[in-house]
Amino acid sequence: MTSDQKKHTVLVVDDTPQNIELLVEVLKGDYRVQVARNGERALSLAAGDDPPHLILLDVMMPGMDGQEVCKRLKDNPKTRAIPVIFITARSEVEDEINGFRLGAVDYITKPISPPTVLARVKTHLLLAQTKSMLEHAVRQRTLQLKRTNEALQQEIGKREDAIKRAEHLTLFDQLTALPNRRQLQERMRHELDVAQRQGLQLCVARINFDRMQMLNNTFGPSVGDAALALGCRRLKGVLQPNDFLARDEGDSFIAILNHGWTAADHARDDGQRFVADMLAQLERPINLGEHQTSLSASVGMVVFPDDASTAEKLLARAQAATTVAKSRARGSVVPYAPRYGEDIASKYSLEGSLRDALRNEDLDIHLQPQVELSRNRMTGAEALVRWPDGEGGFVSNAKFIPIAEDGGLIVQLDHYVLRTLCAHAVSWGADLPPGFRLSFNMSAIGFQDPYCAEKIMEIIGDSGLAPHRFELEVTEQAVMTDFSASIEKLIRLRDYGIAVSLDDFGTGYSSLAYLQQMPLDRLKVDRTFIREVETNAKSASIARAIIKLARTLGLDCLMEGVETQGQLEFCRLNGCQHVQGYHLYRPVAPDELIKVVHNHASRR
Repeated sequence: MTSDQKKHTVLVVDDTPQNIELLVEVLKGDYRVQVARNGERALSLAAGDDPPHLILLDVMMPGMDGQEVCKRLKDNPKTRAIPVIFITARSEVEDEINGFRLGAVDYITKPISPPTVLARVKTHLLLAQTKSMLEHAVRQRTLQLKRTNEALQQEIGKREDAIKRAEHLTLFDQLTALPNRRQLQERMRHELDVAQRQGLQLCVARINFDRMQMLNNTFGPSVGDAALALGCRRLKGVLQPNDFLARDEGDSFIAILNHGWTAADHARDDGQRFVADMLAQLERPINLGEHQTSLSASVGMVVFPDDASTAEKLLARAQAATTVAKSRARGSVVPYAPRYGEDIASKYSLEGSLRDALRNEDLDIHLQPQVELSRNRMTGAEALVRWPDGEGGFVSNAKFIPIAEDGGLIVQLDHYVLRTLCAHAVSWGADLPPGFRLSFNMSAIGFQDPYCAEKIMEIIGDSGLAPHRFELEVTEQAVMTDFSASIEKLIRLRDYGIAVSLDDFGTGYSSLAYLQQMPLDRLKVDRTFIREVETNAKSASIARAIIKLARTLGLDCLMEGVETQGQLEFCRLNGCQHVQGYHLYRPVAPDELIKVVHNHASRR
């Protein structure tokens, strides 16, 4: 940039050459000077690419006079800010007032005084520069305030969103997007109050998803969560406008059905049918990526106010009915009955006692011998858990095993039985015949534990016993829940030396395509197939087919539940290698097993 370009530019507008020469001579030492001899030229230069910083404008000019030029300059946004100083031979006050009204900043009267011109030009350039700086500062401050305000608004928006999210989290379940327990309690109070005033009956259903722990263990928690969320969407899709669905806790949900019932019987019957329709939607197959599964739920129902008149009692009694539903087939819907409250108290008492028994090692095992028919040789025994009742008998397995499953104790019980079996086997030592195998069961839930195989090998390894002494009995249901993972576990266990038996064969999938892929040593046929072979030709045909199937697959076949001589002869005649049942031996205490084995051998 040249020194001349650094100077301020002053535009002199005058039609008189002498005035122009004088002003140029006065200004040129300190400023760049532009000249216009008429108004049109002045307007053109002022609006051009190199506008002046100040204009000295003669008022009296032919054509467009100075006042009109000033007016047009101030009307144009591009030139409005340029300071204008009028030069005039007239000194009337009215002229000055009119000039200031048009936008002029000062007046210089003729004859022109060079010092006055320089002083006025310098002053107004400084004022204009100061004004420009102030306006720039104001603009910058305004922009800064605007940005600050925008940032503040964004922060306020974020905080409001955070507050809304926090409020949402206090009222809604994050996984399913359903109302949570807090909102459920508020909604129940409202619904009960309205129903009471209007004389209506409500149906409250506790929906407890089945086998969610097994699903999580099999496919992982993320798949389990996705399945649960999808199941909830299906349930919600069936609800009517006045109905309400909320997540209570875990896998348990509460539905409040308000269908305008005026009689308890109608509410109970229609509610049960409606819930059955909900479950039908829930049970449709679910595809989760590469996994396919299905959901089911057990439901307990109560009717307001017939079964209870407060939210607390309704929920408690719905829980009692749900517990009964879970003890039945999956997908059961059970209306509340007064006796269920007593059943629940008994169940929780029994669960607490079972925990104590496991902790205190009060449980034991009995062993039911297994016999090879061709040589009448006792070849093994199945370990069966026994819980002494303190009165010389035992708590029924059918009673406490489901409680162990519901109470999360079943895996602990599985491991307890195997450790107990190993401890007894160590005490028997060499008294067991060569090749005598000890069978133990693994529940479906326990088998789905990713570390199931490692835990079994750890327990047997810690005992110091040879793995080939043991046989794992696992059901079709347990294997099929996650077939590929199950096959890997069974292969590891067989490679370790443990034999594998498919328990309760015929009651589950019984798919030949899957069966031939399983690494098995034995098919253990469920007792239902031997029960009627003496009286039912169809049952006999099925039993023969299963025995033949095992032989075709190269597997040993063991028929359990043999209770009559006729059943025993059927197994012998049809080539079933092994049998187990009360007709041969009942389960015996551990300290009696060796004696039973030796007595059997002596009778051969």
